[in-house]
This record gives sequence, C-alpha cells and structure tokens, in this order.
Amino acid sequence: MKRNFLASLPIAFIAIILNFVYKAWAAQIIDQETLGRFFTLIDGISFVMMIFIGFRSSMIASYAKYGDEKMILSVFALFIAIIGTLLSLITWIGLENKKDAIFIIVMILSFSLYIYLSNQLSVYKLYALMNHLTFWEPVLLLAVFAIASTYFHLTGFSLLACATILSTLSLALLAGIGKLKYYGMTSWVKITFDEKTREFVIHSLMAALEFLAGMALVYLAVVILLLEGNFVAIAAFHVVTKSFLMYAIMLCIFPMFK
Repeated sequence: MKRNFLASLPIAFIAIILNFVYKAWAAQIIDQETLGRFFTLIDGISFVMMIFIGFRSSMIASYAKYGDEKMILSVFALFIAIIGTLLSLITWIGLENKKDAIFIIVMILSFSLYIYLSNQLSVYKLYALMNHLTFWEPVLLLAVFAIASTYFHLTGFSLLACATILSTLSLALLAGIGKLKYYGMTSWVKITFDEKTREFVIHSLMAALEFLAGMALVYLAVVILLLEGNFVAIAAFHVVTKSFLMYAIMLCIFPMFK
C-alpha cells in the first residue's frame, strides 16, 4: 500500500500537467462562452456524482467488516440508477435542444458507469489499477480531443462532449477489465434492508454529505459567476483558477483519500 501511495504522487502530478494542457488547448480553439457553459454543465453533473465518491469510504469499511460485496454493490448500483435516471429525465424535459440533451444524458450515463466500476477497485483495494486510471484519464481525454478535432473536424460543444464521453467510457472499460482480471464478475442480489444494510446506507449518505459539504466551497465561485451570467469569466476561472485549486487538492489530498 505504501508503494502504491508513493507511486500515486508523480502520477497525480503528470495528470495535473496533462489536464492543464487539455484545458489550455480547448481555450485556444473553442469560444469562451461555449467553454464556460460546458464546464459549468460538467460541474453540475460532477457535483451530484460526488455523492457516490462519498460512498467509497463506506463501501470499503462495510466490505472489511462484513465481506458481503454483493449486497454493497447492489445497493450502490440502485442509488446510481436512481440518481442517473433522475438527472437524465430532468435533462430531457428541461432542454429544448434534444441533440444537446442526448449528449448530456450519455455523459451522465458514462459518468455513472465509470464511478460504479472505479469504486469497485477501491472496495477490493486495487490501488495499482487506480493509479493507472489516474494516469490514463487525461491521456485518453487529450487523445480523443485531438482525434475528434483534427480528423473528424468537430467543434464547440460537440467536440467537448464527445471527448468527455468517449474518454470516460474508455476508462470504465479499463476499470471493468482490471476488476474482472482479479475478482471476476460480481452478481447483484435482492436487497433486504436488514441491520447491516441500513448501517451501510446511513454511513454512505453521511459520508456523501460530508464530502459534498467540503467540495461545495470549491464550487461557490462558479455559482456566483453563474448568477451573474458571465460565462466568459467562468471559462477563465475553470481554465486558470479552478485548475490550480483542483490540482492542489488532487496532488495533496486525493492520493491519501484513494
């Protein structure tokens, strides 16, 4: 575990540099308002999805205590299905542009799948695979972005959405293959809300709320700029200020958190 923790530090630093390259490149070829709107959308989806990152610590603790991964993953899958479905319905009903709505719904589903599979790596303590995913996340994002813009001539929102969707699905595939290699397929079971299930759900919700409360301060500036309707300022905030803030968190906190 110590070796994996130490290995995560340079990997996180490389990921920081590559993520910054991606955002700087996007800022050069995409207009600032589109960039601001897209990153605000990603913030909204990510903030809700952070509920499931908060689940991670509870999943690890419950698996260590009870060893019932089928129950844990069944409950986790149920929560993801509910939240993902609600977000998708809100998106479809709320947006008049159905093409953009489809892009956003596919992004929500791809994020949900990746979180479900990556959290399993935490449950089984496959830290080396988690480090690999940290490295490949910006690499795949940059690669898809480059191919989509250079060879398929995608622009604007479509370019950003396709790069995000395809890179996230690729990461989900890597996480799924890695988990299957060591632990095989984990089947779901019928959920019975006995004492250990209730304990798991309560602890998961508490951990999720604690994590959301901590991250809410990071997103407060975006909310203020959003209320002003200044998407150009939001784009600049994401590319420069928020990038350095999140990278500091990623470098100093996430390796220990994972």
